[in-house]
Amino acid sequence: MTQRTFLLITLLFFLNGLNSVFAQDKIITSTGDTINCNILRVSNKKITYEKNVGGVKTTLQKERRFVKSWIKNEADPFPGGLDAKIYESAKPYDPKWKISVNGGIGYRIAGTKEAKQDLIKNGFSEQKVDSYFKSIKWGEKAAGQVHYMLTPNYGLGLDYQFFTSSGSITDILDPQDGAMLYYGLAEDKEFTNYAGLSFYYHEWLTPAKTKFYCQVSLGLTMFRNESKFFYNPMLITGKALGGNSELGYEYFISRNTALGIHLNVFQATITKINLDDGTHSQEIKLEKGEQRGLARIDVSAGIKIYL
Repeated sequence: MTQRTFLLITLLFFLNGLNSVFAQDKIITSTGDTINCNILRVSNKKITYEKNVGGVKTTLQKERRFVKSWIKNEADPFPGGLDAKIYESAKPYDPKWKISVNGGIGYRIAGTKEAKQDLIKNGFSEQKVDSYFKSIKWGEKAAGQVHYMLTPNYGLGLDYQFFTSSGSITDILDPQDGAMLYYGLAEDKEFTNYAGLSFYYHEWLTPAKTKFYCQVSLGLTMFRNESKFFYNPMLITGKALGGNSELGYEYFISRNTALGIHLNVFQATITKINLDDGTHSQEIKLEKGEQRGLARIDVSAGIKIYL
């Protein structure tokens, strides 16, 4: 080999090295690793790229759900071109805020056996007592969450839940005194408000299209019962520590908007109440059999906005 040939080969290796350093594309994974390569094609599902593996040029693929971002050397366009619409849809999207609003129905799963027995002992018919509790167990719910994404998959935020239900009995009340019978209305309207600190996680099922998520929160529960017993009003309020767990599925209708369905499990128990009849107010600590369980299961649907 002549000296001239050796110098030419050396120069070619040197220029190839410069091209590798200055003209390489980059893929940044969701774990923060950087892949120096030559990106051949980008789709909504995968990135196809070329990389030296053991000195051999090898074509590989990386699923978009494992990619945080990518950089394509503008001086080296995609083979065959990439039109603007495909390029826009293929761009990595890493929003920091998630806002969710939803509504649905809920069912109280806390036991009511002792409460039923108390009403029956007070003279209400068993049939109407059963109808009352079936009504008050079912209710409407509304919820809203705001989360800030600390990483592409994990976030922290606030979770708000609202639930309301009602039940009533119109019956003849027999106090079992052998003398009197009463006819009238017994009615309850219940409201549960909850606000807590939430931990959030999501995972793409289909990149940029469908997503699974879960969130768990812990916070303050505020209970309110507007009661009427034979036309005598009574306000019952209480507070307790509560928790909410949620699983959800989202379908994206645009880049930053999704529709979702959710399943919730909520848990709280009221152990102390305040009774107010409009004239007097009294705080009562409830015994174990008297405590008001607020546990329920919710099913809901709503809209998600990513910013």
